[in-house]
Amino acid sequence: MAIYPKMVNFGQLTSNFKKSLRERTGINNFNSDSTARSIYLPFVNELNRINGENRRAFESLQIDTARGKDLEAIAANYGLSRLTARYAETSAFDKNFVFSCESTFGEINSGNPIQIPAGTKIRMNEGTSNSVVYEVVSPLLLAPGNSYQYADVRSLSAGSNSNVAANTLVVLDFSNYTNSASKALKCTNAYAILNGRNNESDESLRFRIVNQYASIVKDSEDSLFLRSLEVPGALDIRIMPNYYGIGTVGVFVFGSGYKSNASLLAEVKRKINTIAAPGVRYEVVPGITVYLDIEISVYVNEAVTSEQQEIVRKSIERSLRLAINSENTSQQISISGLKDVIVNAHPAIKGILAKDGSSNLFRSVFIRKVYGEQRTTSERYSVNNGFISADPEEYFNLGSLNIEFEVYNKWVS
Repeated sequence: MAIYPKMVNFGQLTSNFKKSLRERTGINNFNSDSTARSIYLPFVNELNRINGENRRAFESLQIDTARGKDLEAIAANYGLSRLTARYAETSAFDKNFVFSCESTFGEINSGNPIQIPAGTKIRMNEGTSNSVVYEVVSPLLLAPGNSYQYADVRSLSAGSNSNVAANTLVVLDFSNYTNSASKALKCTNAYAILNGRNNESDESLRFRIVNQYASIVKDSEDSLFLRSLEVPGALDIRIMPNYYGIGTVGVFVFGSGYKSNASLLAEVKRKINTIAAPGVRYEVVPGITVYLDIEISVYVNEAVTSEQQEIVRKSIERSLRLAINSENTSQQISISGLKDVIVNAHPAIKGILAKDGSSNLFRSVFIRKVYGEQRTTSERYSVNNGFISADPEEYFNLGSLNIEFEVYNKWVS
């Protein structure tokens, strides 16, 4: 759909002029024969005409709505031109159209070769309405010892209507050989001839422009990706067109552990600048960190010392960190899966349960995101049981971990 500037239509223009005249002069008579109407109507008509020209100008500049020469001008910007009509044809190298006879060419022409002049006509099956006509492109000599020979033929008229199915060009308009009365010289096309085409329509050209644009964008993204990966320490790059608005590209850099630093970002930026497209603003930033802040109650079957609690705490933290980082490939984390990770983190752990004894797996799980080089943090929001998903430019990490130990002789695991 074309994008137009905001324009006032004829009715609104008329209403605005009447309102202005009424407020400034006190005129209220706008009948068809009134003086006021003869004053404002030419202005309204002219402004409406200008609006129409502006609208057509915007249409001529946009792929969706441009037509004719305007669309061809847009195509030229992408290295394309409208395909012109072409003749249907096949060459001898295709081994398609062939002259043949049951014996030899010499036997049907008193031992002499048969000379087929250029322009000899070949038609479709007799009786076919609106028969398509082809002609021999260049002079051809049928050697007396041969029984078949391929030839170059082309349709007399250009366009897709000249395309023919296999074995249809069988009527030969040629009789300059001895046994012509019995039509001993045969011809046919072994395969269909389908390369004739009409002048390309606007819709077809528009389709090719859109595909070419998509190809250019894809090639640009591939180049950015490959050039960025040349930087030591850059393990993955996520490219997000129009991430910061039209004409921008967000380039998210992931180093070891999905992290990146200022020097890594600067080097990636330098590489991208060597191939950056004009008029496009590239924002090279670290990936967005999605922190999971977890509060849990861990139940054990006996009191544990503070030293033992610290060992269990570190085991839980290490297990959670590994489990969360491993899910960055799928970009989805199961809350219930994290519960199993915690329960299996240390033999002393017998289960986890919400403080109020409800079925919630955790006391609370919060999500917060950290953005950009300045590492701006979003507000936290809580999540319930289920799954947490990340966008392509995001990665999971363990945030704060608050653990309370309790002895409970009827735990849920």
